[in-house]
Amino acid sequence: MHINWYPGHMKKTKELIQKNLKLVDVVVELLDARIPISSRNPQIDELVGHKPRVVLLNKYDLCDQRILKDWIAYYKSRGIVAIPINSISGDGVKDLLKQIKVETKPM
Repeated sequence: MHINWYPGHMKKTKELIQKNLKLVDVVVELLDARIPISSRNPQIDELVGHKPRVVLLNKYDLCDQRILKDWIAYYKSRGIVAIPINSISGDGVKDLLKQIKVETKPM
């Protein structure tokens, strides 16, 4: 018996990303600030390629702030801006909008 662990909605989403990525200027990756590694799609680097990317660390108010700073520094060392955000209160949204303008600014 063969069990397929890869759900159909994930396959469909991956195909949609691959198909439409050429239309995207900036990729915004939303992660849970409490578990940034566990909450990310392990295929995202492959899918996104060299597109500009902003990582949102959601629920930052619920995590250890010292560890949050370490994650922001980690992403910065990889050339990716990480922004703490609270999707309920809207904290961080202005920072996201500013960063998207930076990432899409013509060189």
